This record gives sequence, C-alpha cells and structure tokens, in this order.
Amino acid sequence: MNPSRRIFPSAHSFPAPLGTDRDLRFTIYVRIHNLFAAYFNLNCFFVPASNRTAWKPLFYSRDTLHNPTHFESFFRKLRDRDRFNELHFNRLMKERKTLVGTHRGFSELFTPVVSGSTCHGILAAGSFVQEPFSEADLGRQWADLSGRPADAPDLDYLSYARMALGALVLNPKALEDGKKLLQILADYLCGRADETMAGQLEVLRKGALSHCLPHFMWMDFMIGLDKFHPRVTAGFVLHEWEKEELGITRYPTTVLAVTHPVPAPGQGSTIRAMARANRLQWESLWVAREFPETVAGKLEDYGALFVTSASPLKTKVQAKLEIRERMEAILARLEKRTGLKLLAGVGNTLSPGDKLVESRHQAMLAMNLCPSLGRSLVFYEDHSENIPQGPGRGLRPALSRLRKAFQGGSFPEREVARSDFIRQALTYSQEHPESLRAHLLEASFFVADSLLGRSGDKTALGVLADSVEERLLRASTTQDMLSFFRDGLDKIGAAGDRPSEGERLAHMEEVRRFVDQHFTGPLRLKELAKKAGLSEPAFLKGFQRATGHKFSKYVQALRLEEAKRLLRASPLSILRVAQESGFNSTSYFVQTFKRATGLTPGAYRGRPRGITKV
Repeated sequence: MNPSRRIFPSAHSFPAPLGTDRDLRFTIYVRIHNLFAAYFNLNCFFVPASNRTAWKPLFYSRDTLHNPTHFESFFRKLRDRDRFNELHFNRLMKERKTLVGTHRGFSELFTPVVSGSTCHGILAAGSFVQEPFSEADLGRQWADLSGRPADAPDLDYLSYARMALGALVLNPKALEDGKKLLQILADYLCGRADETMAGQLEVLRKGALSHCLPHFMWMDFMIGLDKFHPRVTAGFVLHEWEKEELGITRYPTTVLAVTHPVPAPGQGSTIRAMARANRLQWESLWVAREFPETVAGKLEDYGALFVTSASPLKTKVQAKLEIRERMEAILARLEKRTGLKLLAGVGNTLSPGDKLVESRHQAMLAMNLCPSLGRSLVFYEDHSENIPQGPGRGLRPALSRLRKAFQGGSFPEREVARSDFIRQALTYSQEHPESLRAHLLEASFFVADSLLGRSGDKTALGVLADSVEERLLRASTTQDMLSFFRDGLDKIGAAGDRPSEGERLAHMEEVRRFVDQHFTGPLRLKELAKKAGLSEPAFLKGFQRATGHKFSKYVQALRLEEAKRLLRASPLSILRVAQESGFNSTSYFVQTFKRATGLTPGAYRGRPRGITKV
C-alpha cells in the first residue's frame, strides 16, 4: 500500500467477520481495540478474583500517567481508593452486574468476568466524569484531597485542575454503551466469539460512543494541521465510516471558531476560564449533532471548532446564506446550553477538498476581532480589511495593553491584559510552537524593559527576564510555554512594583536555575540558603513562595522527570537510571517512582498493550 494513501486508525479499521473461529476472534478483538483507541479513551484493567491486588492492564488511555490516583498517592489518600475499590468488588461478586462508582468526583466502571457460575475476575475502567466539572467542583475536590484552599497561584492545584478537566465525559447515552462494550469484552475474555458479538460491536461503533465522544484525531486530520500527514482528497468523497460515525455525508468547507470572553478579574479566574472552556468544548461536541453536516472539536484549551458545509445543490448566494444561518443558530444554541456570552468567528467557505487550515486561521482572526467590533459573531469575509495580515502585526495593540497594565495597572487588569495577549498570540502564531515562543519571549522582554525606569534594582529585572527566556526556550509543549510566561510576568511585575521583592525573587531564581542545572548531584541546603542570602528556614519558605513547590518536592520532580526520560530513551539498568537521576538509593528510587506514577520503573519502561484471554 502506498503510505501516502493509508487511512489513519479509527473505529472502522477492521476486517469483516471471516469463516474460521480464529479469524472471527481476531475481528472481534480489533473492533474492541479500535473502539477503545478512537473513542472510549479509558484505562481498563482485569483484576483476578483470586488476587485483587494484581491489576492486569488491558488498555491504557492516552493520558495513562496523569490521572486521579497519582494525586491521591501524592497526598497519601490511596487507602480511601482501596476501600472504594474493595466495596465495589464485593458488591460485584454478589450482584454479578456492571456497577458505576464515584470517588472524589471521578467515576469508574466495574464489570464481572463470568462464565457459567464462575466469576474469574473484574474489569475496572476509568477514570471518567458524568458531566463537565465547574470551578466550584474543582475547588471542593481539591480541598478534600489536599487539605489546601483552592488558590489559583498554587501550581499543584493548577496541575490537578488540568488533569480533572482532561477526563473523558460520559453522558448517559455514552455511559450505557460503555457498559455494553465492557460486557462484550468480559465475554470475549471468557472465550466467547460469534457473529452476534461482532454485530453488537458494529452497533456500538455507529452509536453513542462515536456520537457523544470525540474522535482522537479526525478534526486535526480533516483540517490539515500536520503538513507531513496530509489527507488524501481524491474524489472529495468521505469514507463510509466517517458518514456512519461522524454523521456527515460530504467534505466540510467552512470553519467556525468559538471561545468565551476572559472571566471577570479576580482570584481564581484562570481556573474559571479553564472550566468554562472545557464545558464549552463538550457542549460543542453534542450541539454539533443537532445540525446537519456539522462536526465539532477542541480549539487548544480555550475554545471549540466547528466544521460544516452547505448543500452543493444551492447557488453560491444561497449556500452563503445557509452557512450564516447555521452558524448563528449554533452560537445561539451554545450560549443557551452553557449560559455564557460567547465570541465566534467564521472563516471563508472553501472548495470541497481544500485544506481547511486557511478557513480555520481566518475564523480565529475573526473571533479575536469580536471585542473591538462589539459583536459576538464576526464573518471574516465581512471584515478582512480590518484584520492585520502580516505575521504578528495584530499583536501590537495587545502588546501595548499588556505593557500599560504592568506599568500602572492593578493585578486584575494585568491578568485580563495577559490573558488577552496569550489568546491573540495563539491565534497569530497559528499555534506553531516556535512562532508562539517568539511572541512570548518578545512580550516578556518588552514588559521588563518598560519597568526599568520604575525599579531601583535593574539587575533583578534582568535576572527575572533571563529566567523567563531560559524556561521558554526549554519548554517542549504549548502548555509549558504559557505556564512559564504567566509565572514569569507575575515575578517581573512584582519586581517593578516593589524593588525589595524583586531582589528576593531574583535571588530565588538564581537558586532555582542552579538547582535545575545540578539536580542530579548532591544539593546541600545550607549552601543554597547562603547563595540566596537567607537562613535555611527562610530559604525553604521563600523557595515555596517563589516556585509554588516545596524545595524537596521540586527537586524530586526534576529527578523523576529525568528518570522517565532515561527509561524511555536508554537501555540503562534501573540502578544506573537511579544514579544518573540523582537518587542515592535504588530502593528509594523505585518506591518514589511507583508512588508518583503508579508504576515501577520496569513497568513504566515496558508498558504492555493489548488484551489476552483469561
């Protein structure tokens, strides 16, 4: 097969049932596997009835190393999780039917694996949620888990919120079909494989799992974000599976981008914005099903995208009117479902088969024009002359507002200006990492330079600006870049307002940079405190204030990340990995690694895939 014509993995990629039992078992296995891979993105384990501590992985979610149990482990709450599991295991052994349990806001599915009168074990699948979390939900859960208040500046809380908002949402229809999928998997593990089972999987593929859950990569593939993996558009004909699973019959031609305005200034608005965006994304997915020829997906972590098309039987004018009416109806429906006032932009309509990345970029530019025009919906073709076309030119007004906010604005004003700049930087960079990195670097130095006249300690501002540059250049993901940028601007702003605070932060940044470069070797607290010009207790307190992390936890996190890198990329023994990562004791390394990730180093290196017969 020509690689350029290869279809990407989806729930449709399996052979038709064949004649022999072996072929039929293979067909059923692939159908189960592809439903998990394309839509039902959950960890799934088999737990033997004879040994409930021996959890055998069958499928891993794409975020397997970032789930609620790792936070529970960190805060020493795994005993509560164990009691929760044991309670449901005992119920399952008696009732012999699928159960749904909820622990600290996250739900799990438990299905018995039964043949005849014998229960071989249990399938456990999770974690998921049954409706998108609100800011209040996240705050309550965090306080219950950590014993700490839900403060936005707390980086641990921010990490928890990102994890929670990344959880799969199973509405009632998807949950019901998820139960059916697990029951089929349980029967398969017991040796059953027949035409009825194969047919049931086909029904699931065309039902709520594909209708209520996002396909793991279809939207990016259709729009053409990856130039090295272009979609083959010969004939402009969709595949049958796309029609069956996504509910469209022809190529999309137009993109709508939707986001929500920056929340009202105040503490916690970052988490509030994240929660609102998450709800908007899930509601968009479900709303799209109410409109013909329409599919929705995520727009990074702050909005949603819709792709649609008009009837090819209509004239150009009629088609344009159809698209406008549909986009207006989608926006009205979304605002009613979310209770939010939204901002939306619509790109130009392209010919069937054209790369939609151009319409997507136009939609995002139009969306960012909404506030200045005082409108909630802007069509690119109506206002293209008002949209700067040069790379980064449209960022100048946002950069100017950012500078003014940090020169004399309040904290809420700074937060609003920074959020506005980030959103526009993402738009004008078209989310290309290097372009985004350049915009953030320029903004951080621009703000620092503008504060030089106000601060008595120019050296401190220079150290803090250099620190932002170092961390931005090292960042490997968009999320990391934005996190470092926000944190860096906060410190630069504090240094501009209060020179003494700037000096303290600069000392801490120099220590942090030293730790980042030498964490694999011995770090003596006395020497680090002396470098910062503080006593040891004052240093520990100041380090936590400056970084959001306790010193010991910060160093441990660096060493664990280095250990993960070595386990993935090298054949070094576990002993050598521990030594090269900065751990003096192999046994302590193994215990710490398992507590942080839920896996031993060996299991992390060789995580198995697939399922086996009981």
